[in-house]
Amino acid sequence: MDAGHYTGAQIQTGFERRPGVAVDSCERTGTAGGCAKKRGVTVPQIDIAIPILPARDLEETIAFYKDLGFAMAYRHPERDDYIILRRDKLELQFFQWPQLDTQATFAGSYLRVSDVDAIYQSFAGARLPARGTPSLGGIKRRFWAMREFHLVDCNGNLLRVGEPIAKSKRKVRRV
Repeated sequence: MDAGHYTGAQIQTGFERRPGVAVDSCERTGTAGGCAKKRGVTVPQIDIAIPILPARDLEETIAFYKDLGFAMAYRHPERDDYIILRRDKLELQFFQWPQLDTQATFAGSYLRVSDVDAIYQSFAGARLPARGTPSLGGIKRRFWAMREFHLVDCNGNLLRVGEPIAKSKRKVRRV
């Protein structure tokens, strides 16, 4: 879907309008939680958090994430200071902050995925260094039952990407 066909309700709720389908108040306000069916229209239950991260330069940010498999989902048509990028079900939102110090930012997010290995292999295709800004760290097994890696983007934002370790794969500590 291109940015010209994106509506405010779609940005907030993440689902597309269908011609001739009644719009209920949950969809209009972007609060789909708790609204399973209304006026014959099933509204998906949405419980999701989407990071809104700073970007020094939106064009540089778009190019950086394009190399990681993300595509433009929305760009503010008038002010040109806000973008939404997507890769499958992953969504990142960015606001422009030209004064951003990429070495001193504390912005970040955790992306929980179902296949950390596939995402990592795809990101590795961008050939980022292991340290610095930007960078891509290797997959590590964490004691909090996650396998994860980190990505520092061109803006200095830290993204940790991980998947839960299945209970059957966890090491059992016997007392």
